[in-house]
Amino acid sequence: MLITLMSFLALVSTGFLSGILLGNRLGASFALPRLPDSAFVQFQQAVHRNYVRFMPVLQIMAILSHGWLLLLLRNSAHPTALALFSFAAAGSVIVFAITLTVNVPVNKKLMTWAVSNPPHNARELWRPWDKGNTVRTVFAITVFVLDVLAICLTMPRIF
Repeated sequence: MLITLMSFLALVSTGFLSGILLGNRLGASFALPRLPDSAFVQFQQAVHRNYVRFMPVLQIMAILSHGWLLLLLRNSAHPTALALFSFAAAGSVIVFAITLTVNVPVNKKLMTWAVSNPPHNARELWRPWDKGNTVRTVFAITVFVLDVLAICLTMPRIF
């Protein structure tokens, strides 16, 4: 029962996280370069105010649920699932590390910018965030796919 719960939490947290990050990469990241700097800052500040509430929860939930899964499956009859969850756990930690070391510092700077008078080099200051976000998006999607594969391997055959 605990394995099922932790698998569910891992899948939900990594699914939401990868969906949010991919949505940004496929949508906003193409529109933002076309906006004037003041609109760019206003948009990013609005997004940050929303995401700062639940992104940490999703990332911590992903790390903790994977940790529990590794503990619960360490003597499992599913060594492939254990390996997949191990890689997913490592990927979740990498996503969180990128967030803390790259994205959070840039977001903190962003929140100090005046919409009416953004820094003249706002796009240059934002560039590390964009690069970090691209890398963590790739890792988040990979983690989600690994979770799906691991869960499929441990499910009873219904077909």
